[in-house]
Amino acid sequence: MKNKSKYYRLINSIFKKTRDGSMSWEETDEDDVFQVSFPDYSLRISRVPTRSQDPDGEDIILRIYNNEGKLIDEADDAMIYQYDPERRFSGLSSYQAMYEIYNIARRQALGVEQALDSLLNLIEEEEEEIEDTTLSEDEIPF
Repeated sequence: MKNKSKYYRLINSIFKKTRDGSMSWEETDEDDVFQVSFPDYSLRISRVPTRSQDPDGEDIILRIYNNEGKLIDEADDAMIYQYDPERRFSGLSSYQAMYEIYNIARRQALGVEQALDSLLNLIEEEEEEIEDTTLSEDEIPF
């Protein structure tokens, strides 16, 4: 793999920036593919069936597109692992790190935190209303 140290640096930077919330991932027109855009390039991350012998396995793949939308290169967790199995991303393997990027990108793009906050507010308000209408032992007429 050419430029393997550049791929490691790229994925490591994406990992750190995604973890700290400073990368803004968005949905794409493809299911379960998430994108972050820059002036001349965009990155897309997705889960794909593994190319190995494991029929239930998956790989996380990072694709690089130019500003015309043309795929110019890609790297997956297995490729990164193959050229340097000892390389870690804050203590995580290449699969674990790329899966975390994918999962955070998905949650961010789909608005999971906003959905959870909204649901909690609605449910907790409903609980408060139920508690307000519940009679205490002193108020029970029997």
